[in-house]
Amino acid sequence: MSDDAQQRKARADRIRQKIHRPGADAPGPAPAADEPPEGESPKEGVERRMRELDEAEGDEHAPSSGDDGEAPGGS
Repeated sequence: MSDDAQQRKARADRIRQKIHRPGADAPGPAPAADEPPEGESPKEGVERRMRELDEAEGDEHAPSSGDDGEAPGGS
């Protein structure tokens, strides 16, 4: 087997070990850091995440206090 093939095989083995070894005694996939609360439907989870993103985006792009969305002198 060539060196390149051996390296690819070793890398694939490491990836497989990471996938199959989520926790020492916990079967199944590892829980996500921001896992939704128990009983939350997928729709509720999406809505919650969208609110979180909107709030984060709002903090970054907050309009100035005098900005009402109209052009100056337009009424």
